[in-house]
Amino acid sequence: MKKLISFFLPVLLFLCLGMAGFGEETSSGFITSINPDYADVLTEKDLFDSNGGLSLYSSGLPETQSLSIVPTFSSTSSAKNYIRQEMVARHTSFSLILVSSTPFATGSGNAIHSTMAKLITSLIYDSMEDFPGCASYEGDYLRWHFGGFENAKYTLYRSGSSYCCEISIPKIKYYTTASQEKKLTTDLKRVLASLDLDGKSEFEKAKRIYVYITSHVTYDYANLYNDSTGKYTAYNALEKGTAVCQGYASLLYRMMRMSGISCRFISGDGGGVRHGWNIVKIGSSYYNLDSTWDAGHDASSFLYFLKSNKDFYG
Repeated sequence: MKKLISFFLPVLLFLCLGMAGFGEETSSGFITSINPDYADVLTEKDLFDSNGGLSLYSSGLPETQSLSIVPTFSSTSSAKNYIRQEMVARHTSFSLILVSSTPFATGSGNAIHSTMAKLITSLIYDSMEDFPGCASYEGDYLRWHFGGFENAKYTLYRSGSSYCCEISIPKIKYYTTASQEKKLTTDLKRVLASLDLDGKSEFEKAKRIYVYITSHVTYDYANLYNDSTGKYTAYNALEKGTAVCQGYASLLYRMMRMSGISCRFISGDGGGVRHGWNIVKIGSSYYNLDSTWDAGHDASSFLYFLKSNKDFYG
């Protein structure tokens, strides 16, 4: 039976790969989404209008998918892994095909569109979920450097007993480009090497990274109401020495992860406004730390370094 399955699956994938040209189209539509983490501060105009702010973050030549054949997947987990790779590479457009033995959506009209909207958004956002062992440029970091996507097209096909869903996303917005991420990674390795972390305890590593960020990054008050800059990014925090809380927390996330310390990006309320900070695991315990609010302070006067929930005021 296993041999039969291994034989027929490639045939099934091949049939769906050519579906756009030969299959029976049953439904199609378009989906646009803004990253929920920025939905309260960004609009579709900010994201996708040629004069909108976020489009400036992805200036220069677009990083587009280079494959001549659209990849085909028989499981959503494999599709999510592929999407994660495309997003890490900052590809601003890509396509894929899902194949199944059961329909992707049933009903008609709005019912199908609603189901497909949920499928596409879950594929995109689940690919940015944080998971144990994920790279420093994946997980929370990737999610907070993603703005949204526009006009993702789904096309449902039927070929014999097989069901296929072709998804094409023509425009994706990020806060950084592939070249910026490449430079950031190179410079992060240099900075971490300068901190002499080899052989140090998790506590000492965390403290040295925290001291570095709070002493090298200042809050970007000049662009507080200007979304056409990279103020939300770890790139701006490291390369330009200025950012808002997302940039601080993203930089700390990357540096901690690259140093082997478990770290998460946390979003919530801080003093009545939207705010971002981090949680790290030192030993078997978890601690809050907020490099934004400790920025510019001497290590002896830190108020938000490795604090319990009880002692972490905000």
